[in-house]
Amino acid sequence: MRVRNLALLTCFGLVYIFYSTLQRRGRPPAWPDSETAFAEDFEEVQSLKKVLSTLEDAPPRISNLRGEAYHASIIGRFAAAYAKSPSLSLWQELNDLVSLRYPWWLQNSTSYVPWRAPIYQIQGIPTSTGIVVWVGQENFMFAAHLISLLRKIHRSTLPIEIAYSGENALPKRHRDALAGLGQDVSFNNLLFHFDDTIVGLKGSGHSMKSFAIVASRFSNVILVDADIVFLQSPDSILERSTQFRTTGTLFYHNRAYRGPQNIRKAWLAETFFRLKKCSAELERSLFWKEDLWGQMDSGVMAINKSKQQLFLSMLFAARINSKGVRDIVYQRLGSDKETYWLATEMTDTPYAFQPKYAGSIGQPTGAIHDRKQCSTHAAHLDESGRKLFWFSGALTKNKALKTEVSSNALANFGHHVAAGKSMDEQPRWMYRGEGVWCAEGKPMIPLHSQGLDQTVSLMLEEAMTVEKELKDFK
Repeated sequence: MRVRNLALLTCFGLVYIFYSTLQRRGRPPAWPDSETAFAEDFEEVQSLKKVLSTLEDAPPRISNLRGEAYHASIIGRFAAAYAKSPSLSLWQELNDLVSLRYPWWLQNSTSYVPWRAPIYQIQGIPTSTGIVVWVGQENFMFAAHLISLLRKIHRSTLPIEIAYSGENALPKRHRDALAGLGQDVSFNNLLFHFDDTIVGLKGSGHSMKSFAIVASRFSNVILVDADIVFLQSPDSILERSTQFRTTGTLFYHNRAYRGPQNIRKAWLAETFFRLKKCSAELERSLFWKEDLWGQMDSGVMAINKSKQQLFLSMLFAARINSKGVRDIVYQRLGSDKETYWLATEMTDTPYAFQPKYAGSIGQPTGAIHDRKQCSTHAAHLDESGRKLFWFSGALTKNKALKTEVSSNALANFGHHVAAGKSMDEQPRWMYRGEGVWCAEGKPMIPLHSQGLDQTVSLMLEEAMTVEKELKDFK
């Protein structure tokens, strides 16, 4: 399989170089800007190549990630240089570097990679923008809800790509059921893209997400967890987002909650930023200024893979979420959630968050004037900062309780609590256990004031219909 993929890669690369050369004929090379710059950059690349050639397998160490981030940054800059002025020699150097640094990435020809044309592009199949969802048997029903709601309630036409980690994770019977819920639903077996003996995708759950981004056929990836519920169609999210147009990323903040101690920021500062200056994006975040427990809700994120530096940062994020490394990182950061912005931060890649932090959606706890809502669902606003866009936790009352999931206990959604940009604009958060967060001190906003009550009603009806159709899978 790998030999065939490398052969296809070589063929497509030569075709791309040939046509790029024809298009550039008569123009001066865009890179390097000067002979001095060429000498300095090429010397840096050659030095890295020598270092990578002598690396030996060793147990993962967090301290090594600083060096690996620097490597990703060098390769990203080199890939951007190659894109400006492609040549066979630069292409070979680039592929040598990538293969040495990321030997577990098999470079399957169906993936969109910014320095080569995937087979989908050769065949004329659009590769621009699509929704990617990681799915296993454990979140199958949530994924069924997501697909059906996107297609039937929001009339979304974006292609949907289901990423999974092998036949046992998502058998053909399950895949056929998901494909039958709407048009343009495809499947991407991540085991065809990565050496699982090294990265450990089987049974890894959320850790698959960065791998799904890298392996996708889309150049613009909207990565969505299966338990996400959209209140508006996501089809125009990238065109509407200033953050995405500027940086090629769109991240969302988590609840602005202070932990019992500032151990996460302190660990990050000591481990990764003791010798490296933080970006302005990180320094102005409440996470950094106010010692919040978390920075990112990774339930929805968007990545422009055509930006070479950003693509390399996602490869680095995959490395952080690989077997062995993730075990150490998650001990400090809890899960994969913080690894995506962290990967871009460490590789000096521009990134951006939707400015407002996560709020809540559900029903008032007690009287509405008590200004208290206890819910498992984190809610996010759209680019206008006024209207609800999506929330996590599925339509179930509490996805953390298997009894409620198996009994089809759907939640009631009548009000939401909005959060702002500053600490003064945040509700007071209290964790009650079993996934339940209580937001206090901010007004309850009825969904009917945004015209969303009818949308939610239709979604709950559709979810119940899907549950009945797929009752044999429960």
